[in-house]
Amino acid sequence: MDATSPLIDWSRYKTVVFDVDGTLYDQRRLRLAMAVRLTVEFLKTGDTRLLRTIRTFRSCRETHEFIGANLESDQYEVPARILKLDPDYVRSVIEDWMEKRPLVTLGKCLYPHVDRVFASLRRSSKTICIFSDYPVRAKLEALGLHADLMVCATDPEIGRLKPDPKGLLHVLKTTNTRPQECLMIGDRADRDGLAARRAGVDVILRSKPVDGYVTFMSFDDPIFDE
Repeated sequence: MDATSPLIDWSRYKTVVFDVDGTLYDQRRLRLAMAVRLTVEFLKTGDTRLLRTIRTFRSCRETHEFIGANLESDQYEVPARILKLDPDYVRSVIEDWMEKRPLVTLGKCLYPHVDRVFASLRRSSKTICIFSDYPVRAKLEALGLHADLMVCATDPEIGRLKPDPKGLLHVLKTTNTRPQECLMIGDRADRDGLAARRAGVDVILRSKPVDGYVTFMSFDDPIFDE
């Protein structure tokens, strides 16, 4: 794909794979809303463990190389060791505050025109897939979107975080799609971009300009004109 071209030949692609966080919805807006709720919770309890747990979990996800079938449990055990907390406590905090509670607000954070892009792809008989480092089924439902296939890095058959391309390769195999027939849409060059390139898949990023990548800032960009 020519990184200088503002348009895409959509007829080339059989399958379109979306990241979720920061790609389909405004992650900053959601985090601000959750920060307010976390502050209220802290003022009620005075317990700093909640904030430290979420901060450390996110940091570990960025800096540690979680690999293998135990990824789902390791992601809780590593921050638990750092914080000297029970892994079950870390799991309960993350599942509650990062997976369940945000769902109430998530739909309000959907980027404009995402639904139109999904509808257009479906009219064109494209296979719509999700590839995320975090659980996606409940998020997609809260966003009012539907995908033909949803793949998460913590799935037992994946066990790799981006930029490892294993999840994307799984999408290709499951949908019987050749790399040149697939387009990845994400928001981070260091995660989505690298994963796509390692899988031999074209990629565009919802991002400010990034050297070597096709980027866009909104889902009504001409790049989505078929």
